[in-house]
Amino acid sequence: LRNDPLAFVFLAAYLLLTIILLLNLLIAILNHTFEKTAIAAETLWKYQSYVLITSFEHGARPPTPINWLVHVVHGLWKRCRVGHQRDEEKEREQRMQLNRLEEVCMQQYLTCIKANQEAQSS
Repeated sequence: LRNDPLAFVFLAAYLLLTIILLLNLLIAILNHTFEKTAIAAETLWKYQSYVLITSFEHGARPPTPINWLVHVVHGLWKRCRVGHQRDEEKEREQRMQLNRLEEVCMQQYLTCIKANQEAQSS
């Protein structure tokens, strides 16, 4: 077997094919990981943009030299627990708005999946 050139050719072809398959598997695993991360990042970005937009909807902010005063007053307001119940109601309303948004997004997603499945089946 050691002096047989055909065995050497088969061994080299086998090793080359094995290396190609393993590299292909590695690329597939990395692609899957990247897709999962991209989906999670997009979901996080949507949530953070929702929070930012809703925070801007609740009122205009004062100009830069005065905004520190607003932060101090807001901090004292929270510390004194004045309006604590209103904050809870505000958070509850934000959660309800977020739940409604999630329901709409889920319905759109399911509709899109159903349309894709119907398009693939026909």
